[in-house]
Amino acid sequence: GAVTIELARCYRGLGETLAERQRHQEAVDALQQAVELREQLPHETANRIALTHDYYLLSLSYQQLDRMEDALRCARTRLALWEATAADDPQSQAGRKGRTFSHADLAHLLVAAGRTEEATAEYRQAVELIERLTADFPGDSAYGGVLENLRQRLAELPKPKEPTPKPSSN
Repeated sequence: GAVTIELARCYRGLGETLAERQRHQEAVDALQQAVELREQLPHETANRIALTHDYYLLSLSYQQLDRMEDALRCARTRLALWEATAADDPQSQAGRKGRTFSHADLAHLLVAAGRTEEATAEYRQAVELIERLTADFPGDSAYGGVLENLRQRLAELPKPKEPTPKPSSN
Protein backbone atom coordinates (compact mmCIF):
# COMPACT_ATOMS: atom_id res chain seq x y z
CA GLY A 1 0.00 0.00 0.00
CA ALA A 2 2.25 2.80 1.24
CA VAL A 3 5.20 1.77 -0.97
CA THR A 4 2.93 1.59 -4.02
CA ILE A 5 1.55 5.07 -3.27
CA GLU A 6 5.08 6.52 -2.92
CA LEU A 7 6.26 4.82 -6.10
CA ALA A 8 3.23 6.16 -7.98
CA ARG A 9 4.03 9.66 -6.68
CA CYS A 10 7.61 9.31 -7.90
CA TYR A 11 6.47 8.26 -11.38
CA ARG A 12 4.00 11.16 -11.48
CA GLY A 13 6.72 13.60 -10.44
CA LEU A 14 9.03 12.20 -13.10
CA GLY A 15 6.24 12.47 -15.69
CA GLU A 16 5.53 16.08 -14.73
CA THR A 17 9.21 16.98 -14.96
CA LEU A 18 9.60 15.30 -18.35
CA ALA A 19 6.46 17.03 -19.67
CA GLU A 20 7.78 20.41 -18.49
CA ARG A 21 10.92 19.68 -20.51
CA GLN A 22 8.78 18.83 -23.58
CA ARG A 23 9.83 15.16 -23.42
CA HIS A 24 6.26 13.98 -23.78
CA GLN A 25 6.81 10.37 -24.87
CA GLU A 26 8.97 9.76 -21.83
CA ALA A 27 6.38 11.60 -19.73
CA VAL A 28 3.69 9.26 -21.06
CA ASP A 29 5.79 6.24 -20.11
CA ALA A 30 6.32 7.50 -16.56
CA LEU A 31 2.69 8.58 -16.11
CA GLN A 32 1.43 5.23 -17.37
CA GLN A 33 3.54 3.61 -14.66
CA ALA A 34 1.92 5.89 -12.07
CA VAL A 35 -1.55 4.99 -13.35
CA GLU A 36 -0.82 1.25 -13.37
CA LEU A 37 0.41 1.43 -9.77
CA ARG A 38 -2.55 3.49 -8.56
CA GLU A 39 -5.02 1.21 -10.34
CA GLN A 40 -3.79 -1.58 -8.04
CA LEU A 41 -4.84 0.41 -4.96
CA PRO A 42 -8.36 0.46 -3.52
CA HIS A 43 -10.46 3.17 -5.15
CA GLU A 44 -10.92 5.12 -1.94
CA THR A 45 -11.47 8.83 -2.40
CA ALA A 46 -7.84 9.94 -1.88
CA ASN A 47 -6.48 7.33 -4.30
CA ARG A 48 -9.21 8.07 -6.83
CA ILE A 49 -8.45 11.81 -6.72
CA ALA A 50 -4.72 11.14 -7.17
CA LEU A 51 -5.56 8.92 -10.13
CA THR A 52 -7.62 11.71 -11.71
CA HIS A 53 -4.55 13.94 -11.60
CA ASP A 54 -2.41 11.21 -13.21
CA TYR A 55 -4.93 10.83 -16.02
CA TYR A 56 -5.09 14.61 -16.48
CA LEU A 57 -1.31 14.87 -16.89
CA LEU A 58 -1.32 11.85 -19.18
CA SER A 59 -4.00 13.42 -21.39
CA LEU A 60 -1.93 16.62 -21.70
CA SER A 61 1.16 14.72 -22.85
CA TYR A 62 -0.87 12.64 -25.30
CA GLN A 63 -2.31 15.86 -26.70
CA GLN A 64 1.21 17.27 -27.14
CA LEU A 65 2.13 14.09 -29.05
CA ASP A 66 -0.98 14.59 -31.24
CA ARG A 67 -2.42 11.31 -29.95
CA MET A 68 -5.90 12.74 -29.53
CA GLU A 69 -7.77 9.46 -29.12
CA ASP A 70 -5.46 8.50 -26.25
CA ALA A 71 -5.86 11.98 -24.75
CA LEU A 72 -9.66 11.70 -25.01
CA ARG A 73 -9.63 8.21 -23.46
CA CYS A 74 -7.67 9.56 -20.48
CA ALA A 75 -10.00 12.55 -20.15
CA ARG A 76 -13.05 10.28 -20.19
CA THR A 77 -11.50 7.98 -17.59
CA ARG A 78 -10.73 11.00 -15.42
CA LEU A 79 -14.32 12.20 -15.77
CA ALA A 80 -15.66 8.77 -14.78
CA LEU A 81 -13.44 8.79 -11.67
CA TRP A 82 -14.68 12.26 -10.69
CA GLU A 83 -18.28 11.22 -11.30
CA ALA A 84 -17.78 8.27 -8.95
CA THR A 85 -16.19 10.58 -6.37
CA ALA A 86 -19.08 13.05 -6.63
CA ALA A 87 -21.61 10.21 -6.37
CA ASP A 88 -19.95 8.93 -3.18
CA ASP A 89 -20.55 12.31 -1.53
CA PRO A 90 -22.99 14.46 -3.55
CA GLN A 91 -22.50 17.44 -1.18
CA SER A 92 -18.70 17.43 -1.58
CA GLN A 93 -17.53 20.61 -3.25
CA ALA A 94 -14.25 18.94 -4.30
CA GLY A 95 -15.98 16.04 -6.05
CA ARG A 96 -18.46 18.28 -7.79
CA LYS A 97 -15.72 20.73 -8.80
CA GLY A 98 -13.54 17.91 -10.18
CA ARG A 99 -16.46 16.56 -12.18
CA THR A 100 -17.23 20.03 -13.57
CA PHE A 101 -13.67 20.78 -14.61
CA SER A 102 -13.33 17.31 -16.13
CA HIS A 103 -16.29 18.04 -18.42
CA ALA A 104 -14.64 21.34 -19.40
CA ASP A 105 -11.24 19.72 -20.03
CA LEU A 106 -12.88 17.01 -22.13
CA ALA A 107 -14.66 19.73 -24.12
CA HIS A 108 -11.33 21.53 -24.75
CA LEU A 109 -9.81 18.29 -26.07
CA LEU A 110 -12.84 17.60 -28.26
CA VAL A 111 -12.49 21.07 -29.80
CA ALA A 112 -8.80 20.39 -30.47
CA ALA A 113 -9.82 17.09 -32.11
CA GLY A 114 -12.35 18.90 -34.33
CA ARG A 115 -15.35 17.24 -32.67
CA THR A 116 -17.41 20.34 -32.00
CA GLU A 117 -20.80 18.67 -31.53
CA GLU A 118 -19.43 16.51 -28.73
CA ALA A 119 -17.55 19.51 -27.33
CA THR A 120 -20.77 21.54 -27.28
CA ALA A 121 -22.49 18.87 -25.17
CA GLU A 122 -19.55 18.75 -22.73
CA TYR A 123 -19.38 22.54 -22.43
CA ARG A 124 -23.12 22.69 -21.78
CA GLN A 125 -22.76 20.06 -19.07
CA ALA A 126 -19.86 21.98 -17.50
CA VAL A 127 -21.83 25.25 -17.57
CA GLU A 128 -24.85 23.59 -15.95
CA LEU A 129 -22.69 22.03 -13.23
CA ILE A 130 -20.77 25.21 -12.49
CA GLU A 131 -24.02 27.19 -12.29
CA ARG A 132 -25.12 24.76 -9.58
CA LEU A 133 -21.77 25.07 -7.80
CA THR A 134 -22.04 28.87 -7.92
CA ALA A 135 -25.52 28.69 -6.40
CA ASP A 136 -24.52 26.15 -3.74
CA PHE A 137 -21.20 27.80 -2.80
CA PRO A 138 -21.76 31.55 -3.27
CA GLY A 139 -18.68 32.38 -1.19
CA ASP A 140 -16.33 30.82 -3.76
CA SER A 141 -15.62 33.71 -6.12
CA ALA A 142 -13.53 31.59 -8.51
CA TYR A 143 -16.59 30.06 -10.14
CA GLY A 144 -17.84 33.31 -11.72
CA GLY A 145 -14.79 33.74 -13.95
CA VAL A 146 -14.77 30.08 -14.91
CA LEU A 147 -18.47 30.21 -15.75
CA GLU A 148 -17.97 33.22 -18.02
CA ASN A 149 -14.99 31.55 -19.70
CA LEU A 150 -17.00 28.39 -20.39
CA ARG A 151 -19.96 30.37 -21.72
CA GLN A 152 -17.59 32.29 -24.02
CA ARG A 153 -15.99 29.11 -25.33
CA LEU A 154 -19.41 27.61 -25.93
CA ALA A 155 -20.57 30.72 -27.80
CA GLU A 156 -17.46 30.62 -30.01
CA LEU A 157 -18.07 27.06 -31.22
CA PRO A 158 -19.44 26.74 -34.73
CA LYS A 159 -23.16 26.05 -34.77
CA PRO A 160 -24.27 22.72 -36.26
CA LYS A 161 -25.37 23.08 -39.84
CA GLU A 162 -29.05 22.74 -40.56
CA PRO A 163 -29.81 19.87 -42.90
CA THR A 164 -30.39 21.08 -46.43
CA PRO A 165 -34.00 20.43 -47.43
CA LYS A 166 -34.34 18.05 -50.33
CA PRO A 167 -36.27 19.35 -53.30
CA SER A 168 -39.66 17.79 -53.59
CA SER A 169 -40.12 15.47 -56.51
CA ASN A 170 -43.53 16.65 -57.68
